[in-house]
Amino acid sequence: MTVMQYEALYLEINLFCCIIVAVIMIRSNTASQMKAQRVFLYSSITVLLFFITDTLCQLMLAGIIPYAAISLLLLKSIYFLSSTLMCMSWFWYFDALSRKEPSEKVPFHTLLLAIIQFILNLFNF
Repeated sequence: MTVMQYEALYLEINLFCCIIVAVIMIRSNTASQMKAQRVFLYSSITVLLFFITDTLCQLMLAGIIPYAAISLLLLKSIYFLSSTLMCMSWFWYFDALSRKEPSEKVPFHTLLLAIIQFILNLFNF
């Protein structure tokens, strides 16, 4: 398999995953709690952001898309931040489903960890 075939396959798989997530987002209007439905939407958006930034980074590293070093750094930062937010938002979604009265407050320590992770990622730690 050549590099171009590998990149084309990588792009096709990620686009297919984005389409699946988008279809699930559109079809998921059956959640019983409004808070849980909103958190599910946020979780799905972070999954889409994760796939899109992953694809763009891979295409840049393969030389298909021209890039500057700062743009790759910014995309990688968004990639790692979206993976952090994806895990947090899925946790919030299942937490909202398990509670009879979901809380409207976002836990401060989880947001603080995401901000620290984003800042450290900017400095390549």
